[in-house]
Amino acid sequence: MVYADYFEVKARDHWEFRTFKFSEVQKICYYDPNNNWWTPIAMLFSRHYMSFYAQKKYYYLRIYKNTGGYWNYITPEFVSLDLISALRAIEKRSGNITLSLPQ
Repeated sequence: MVYADYFEVKARDHWEFRTFKFSEVQKICYYDPNNNWWTPIAMLFSRHYMSFYAQKKYYYLRIYKNTGGYWNYITPEFVSLDLISALRAIEKRSGNITLSLPQ
């Protein structure tokens, strides 16, 4: 939910929303945590990792705060166009948040 001065995010495993003021957030990243240089190497050399990777398909929504902390939210394995639209609206309304989206 996006409001005038803040936005809210609800975790899948928690019943209430967490509020983030635009002024408190530095950056938002929406990404695949397994899309990196070492995942193919780990899959090549580790059968255990390959079975784990096949079962754990998801994206992260990571919100970095100005204080140096961050919050991770696990999202479904597909890229949600509704979520991307909401993130772009947050970026536009805030004027100070850097947004990183999947390629």
